[in-house]
Amino acid sequence: MSQRSKNANLPILKSYLALLVQGKNDFDAVEEFRGDNFFTRALDVGVVPSSSTLRQRMDTHAASWFELADEFNLALLSANYATGPVDFGALPCGYMAVDWDTFVMNNSGTQKEAVGRTYQGVDGVTPSATYLGSLGYWFRFFN
Repeated sequence: MSQRSKNANLPILKSYLALLVQGKNDFDAVEEFRGDNFFTRALDVGVVPSSSTLRQRMDTHAASWFELADEFNLALLSANYATGPVDFGALPCGYMAVDWDTFVMNNSGTQKEAVGRTYQGVDGVTPSATYLGSLGYWFRFFN
């Protein structure tokens, strides 16, 4: 992927991540932020993408971005800084805690693909999250 292509996709990644941290995983949720100056400035993007652009780019590039996430995880886990390796918060016994759990993302009333009935009785998806160490580092997100 060229540098120009990477820069063109930054608003896509930033906008979708900003939606996810707010608990919004539906592409259409980006529409409420398209005219929001704070959202645009906070993400340092020139323009917030439309829901259709967000959907198309995520469909086109998602596989390569998953590989990029693996590279970031590896870099973080193996990083050494002036003070030494990253401290993930080992337990007093020396073991590293790993907390794995699922959670429901309610997609009732949306047009998302792969939505099904969850164990909480709503239409949605149930991804898994894994936290590494006692400091709560998010290690990997699975679907």
